[in-house]
Amino acid sequence: MASRLFIAAEIPLSQRENLIRIRDEICENEYCAFKWEPIEKLHLTLKFLGDTDEELIPEIKHTLYAITSDFKNIEVSYSRFGLFFRDGIPSILWAGLNYDYSLKKLSDRIQEKMTKFGFKKERRKFKPHITLSRLKYLPPNVLLNGFTNFEFEHEKFQINEIVLYKSELQRSGSIYKKLKNFRLGDA
Repeated sequence: MASRLFIAAEIPLSQRENLIRIRDEICENEYCAFKWEPIEKLHLTLKFLGDTDEELIPEIKHTLYAITSDFKNIEVSYSRFGLFFRDGIPSILWAGLNYDYSLKKLSDRIQEKMTKFGFKKERRKFKPHITLSRLKYLPPNVLLNGFTNFEFEHEKFQINEIVLYKSELQRSGSIYKKLKNFRLGDA
């Protein structure tokens, strides 16, 4: 049997709350009919595994434990809001992260170690972001500009754990279940 899995860095609750506060300040009018990701789903994806044989999960957990024991807390800050496009139309609104080299190194190590389970390395450039909304329609430019022109104060915070998630697709959207948390530096 297979489970749909991904590996993500956990964003501290206080920082997710801060991001939602800023989002709500920008998006306070009737044009803001976005379908927002709920606070418990805000994360930084490090590796999407997709359908994974459940027999591999114990070994994946063991590998993630070994990886995270080599890393200390990673300092990041919000950089900007941005958009991903599909066919020239905005499809995802996201918040990007400023980061030090250790976050990329963690991502690279996860990418590399997951190849032994048959997963391919990501070919796209590392672009750490938190998905806020999957846009179902084209919002007014004034609203999109409110996000893309916003300047964060660059308050630093720390990522201190990653999570192996199971994603269950349902009619109402996906539900994420934490299979295992891995604190950075635990050895």
